[in-house]
Amino acid sequence: MPVRSSALVAGRRTDERGSVLALVPAGFMVLIVLAAFAINSAVAYKASQQLHDTLLAAANDGAAAGLDGSAFYSTGALALSMSKVEQQVCASVRAQDTPGLQAETIGVAVDGLWVEVTGSAVAQGLFARGIPGFGAIRVSSSAIVVVASTTASSAAPVFPSVVEVRC
Repeated sequence: MPVRSSALVAGRRTDERGSVLALVPAGFMVLIVLAAFAINSAVAYKASQQLHDTLLAAANDGAAAGLDGSAFYSTGALALSMSKVEQQVCASVRAQDTPGLQAETIGVAVDGLWVEVTGSAVAQGLFARGIPGFGAIRVSSSAIVVVASTTASSAAPVFPSVVEVRC
């Protein structure tokens, strides 16, 4: 009597062999697509943080360079020069030149001794670069720097419209 090496499992028909084999590549494809989305979202988060750091450094530089020395030495009052702030913000953003991040717009607003710098940039995602609308990741951020604050004016200012600066 010949001996069979394969045993039949109860409830399984012999014509169902290999039906799962077609699902394995599809499952791997789903995992690869999900990993690509996760990596692209990590790139977007990193780009957002880099833009915020760039804008904060530019706002600090602009506030420091924008202090009007002649007003301080003549009257003892602190004042910011809008033109000096704008120039230094542009110089700071250009000097940082963050790799993988292309600044699109930079905006500067000054209200008393407060400086706000806003901006938007584009970062390139790692996946789906060939698909229109998926390769470029747009991020935006803002940073506020306070040169000096008094107890009477500790509330956040209402900034006038942000002046877009061409850097």
